Amino acid sequence: SGETDAEGRAVWENAPDQELVFSFAKSGYLRRDDVSLRPGDTEHVIVLERALIIAGTVSDAVTGRPVENFRILCGWPETFGSEQRPHWSPIDRHQLAFSGGTFRHVLEEAMIGGISNAGYVFKFEAEGYAPFVTRVFRPDEGEVEFAVTLQPAETVTVTVLLPDGQPAAHCDVGLVSPEATLTLLPGGLERLSLAAVLTADAAGQFRLPSDETVTAIAAAHPQGFAVAPRAALAAEPVLRLQPWARVEGRIWSRGKPAAGRDLGVDFGRATAEGLIHLDLESWRTTSDVRGEFKFERVPPGELSLAELIPFDTPPAGRGWSQQTREVIHARPGETVFVEIGKDALAVRLRLRWPDGARPQPDEAPAFATIITPTPHPLAETHNDPQALAAWRRLPEIQAARRAARTWPLKRVADGSWEAEDVAPGQYVIRAGYPAAAGAAFPTLFEAPVVVPAGVAGETLDLGEVTLQPVP
Repeated sequence: SGETDAEGRAVWENAPDQELVFSFAKSGYLRRDDVSLRPGDTEHVIVLERALIIAGTVSDAVTGRPVENFRILCGWPETFGSEQRPHWSPIDRHQLAFSGGTFRHVLEEAMIGGISNAGYVFKFEAEGYAPFVTRVFRPDEGEVEFAVTLQPAETVTVTVLLPDGQPAAHCDVGLVSPEATLTLLPGGLERLSLAAVLTADAAGQFRLPSDETVTAIAAAHPQGFAVAPRAALAAEPVLRLQPWARVEGRIWSRGKPAAGRDLGVDFGRATAEGLIHLDLESWRTTSDVRGEFKFERVPPGELSLAELIPFDTPPAGRGWSQQTREVIHARPGETVFVEIGKDALAVRLRLRWPDGARPQPDEAPAFATIITPTPHPLAETHNDPQALAAWRRLPEIQAARRAARTWPLKRVADGSWEAEDVAPGQYVIRAGYPAAAGAAFPTLFEAPVVVPAGVAGETLDLGEVTLQPVP
């Protein structure tokens, strides 16, 4: 690292002869990161744009008086379908505290790195007031002054109780909204965002925010967990925690207990509109030599138990895919036992491709999976994000999606395809090959198939399956 001279120049002698990645920063200017340069005789010219500066006043919309203490959350705009909404930064330095009814702040960095600067958006918050969200500011607007007026709002104090009725002192409280996804830990909430996670006081109390984007409240404590709609707490401001549950089980493969299988657990249904998730590393375990596993302190309710399947990510790395194996119902304070794959079978089949559709050896490798049949949205919803979102919220569609299962098929030496640990039932074979150059979608084919009950440990031959094109 170094600094430029009076002419704005910096020289690095004897730099490695390879592409190097730099960052450039100066007070009052927007920082530039991930600038790739290579040593040589040519002088590189880096242009820094002036920083965005916001300044102004914050006052009470009724009295006109300055709001003494307030906070500004910094974020950036994100697009979801046809809707644009802010995403608030979880970084401490992007959550600003001011007093005296005035503010001034210099933005010298983008809210999120690695992509083009999408601009800035700000939320003004103060106790006893409804929040105010600004318009989107472009990075090149220079210094902008504006006045913010906050509307007074009635505050509601909510009390969180332990399962035994005692106050849940200093428990974590999560504000569930589309702008902040919460991660549950055993006994608490991950504090990625100070704006979305609060701490109850010694009496287990907190102020319910006057923010209409907050749809639910989650509370976590070493003794229990609960989530409730915001409207329900506004009417009856008491949130009682339910004791954690426990999961024990055994996983089987080919009729024998399967050791060394990695498993994880998450909420099985759309908890608070899918905006709360379990921390994967905290709820991850490996089956022992008897195929047995257990999860301590899981939240009560519907849970999805998934097998974590490793795969290589060239040039060097390893990733995980999640294959849902069971949906379980954990009761507060109780232990649920589950057997995974005890009646499952290994299956083998041959694919008959439509004429002219068989992948050639020099093409991208074909893929195939066994999946449970799932409903498809009506054609008229494909280009209507709101209609598609409404279709996905239908209870029968959510239930079908939660119950969906997928097993990858692997091609073997004789040209047939095999999958392990498939439960008996009715399925669809989905096969195809990746999108060709310039194409938006892969080429897909499907065919129904039935996996009958069989003898555990044996490989069931399903014969030849004739594929049909998927529109």
